[in-house]
Amino acid sequence: LEELTRNSLGGSTVVWNSAISACENVGRWQHALQLLEEMRLQTVACDVITYSAAVSACQKGKQWELSLKLLGRMQHERLVPNVIACNAAMLACGVAPWPQALHLLNNLRLRAMQPNVLTYSAATRAFK
Repeated sequence: LEELTRNSLGGSTVVWNSAISACENVGRWQHALQLLEEMRLQTVACDVITYSAAVSACQKGKQWELSLKLLGRMQHERLVPNVIACNAAMLACGVAPWPQALHLLNNLRLRAMQPNVLTYSAATRAFK
């Protein structure tokens, strides 16, 4: 993975995002996070799509704490999480204490983001 990233991904955020999404799609959340860290080391700009893909990868790996940490890191980097990232984190919270999902739902409203059907479905799962 390291050799691949150093030799072939270059400095394009879009290419890195695609690689992180590919890791998400095959259930390799650890590799997605490694790519995210490698982006930072190589000073490739991370964007909302980068983090959304990484959060989704963590969600699919049932890593709710990492999903929430990534959302916090987005905000630290002055990126506003989109509904996709928040939904993924909320889905990950299906295996977490329900107050985490409630907090995410409230944050969507505070940011004037429009929750969608998936948002409410994820919240419902978390509250069970």
